[in-house]
Amino acid sequence: MLALPLRDTPASLAATSSEGRLRAIYEAHGESLLRFLTKRNLGDVERAKDLLQETFLRAWRHVDDLPDEPGLLRAWLFTVARHVTIDAGRASRIRPAEVGVPDLRAFASGEDPAEQVTAVYTVRAALARLSPAHREILVELFFHDRTPRELAERLGIPAGTVKSRTYYAMQALAAAVEAD
Repeated sequence: MLALPLRDTPASLAATSSEGRLRAIYEAHGESLLRFLTKRNLGDVERAKDLLQETFLRAWRHVDDLPDEPGLLRAWLFTVARHVTIDAGRASRIRPAEVGVPDLRAFASGEDPAEQVTAVYTVRAALARLSPAHREILVELFFHDRTPRELAERLGIPAGTVKSRTYYAMQALAAAVEAD
């Protein structure tokens, strides 16, 4: 069953009769409304959940005016759900279409293996020109995947020193790569 759109906060624990009524209405009709909305939205469950939330928001606004008879209440809910769906469809025609984030893994990397070899050679040559302290910091952090805290404990120096050495080592490495 779906989670209730209402939150269990301290204020809702002292639920009013209208909150309790809405909760009971949701438990009785929530699943069937979600199925109805999912079908109306061509199987888009996430959109159907959004519309279900809007349907119950409207029910919340009129909770004191809702019919007491179950058949009339159900008809009212499904009518509201249908209207919510129609309104959302109209709004989506007015707004520009939402564009999803493309899956970048689908694109070919386009990297040339020769460029990769050259880059590795350049970085190795630049690392060789660094001071031993800078080289050790970079190798431990980036090749051995150590955190600054782990490296500080291993070297017996403060973590701040590791961070500042990393900064200066990266500056020196960039200068060495640039020189190549």
